[in-house]
Amino acid sequence: MKKLLGVLGILAGIVLGVYLGLWVCFVGGGIDIIQQIAYIFNGTDVSGLAILWGVVKMCIASVVGWLSFIILFVPSIMALGFTDVKVDINGRKNKLTAKK
Repeated sequence: MKKLLGVLGILAGIVLGVYLGLWVCFVGGGIDIIQQIAYIFNGTDVSGLAILWGVVKMCIASVVGWLSFIILFVPSIMALGFTDVKVDINGRKNKLTAKK
């Protein structure tokens, strides 16, 4: 049962990371910006805060995706029997090691 939960947790982490990082933050931020640009051409009020929030969402998309993945991945890999899990995320180095 632990192995099944571990594998399901890893898959859920991948899906959640892609969904939050790519769809909600990156694509959603672009949609927010495009919607405000469309308001300019339609002659309605434009919210500078909505444009800023769209830019912020696009800038933090990778961080949100990685964090949501790691939050589900680490407990899932522990459920599979790995005892020592180290996550090292630096500028260019993304290294994840696990020992049994």
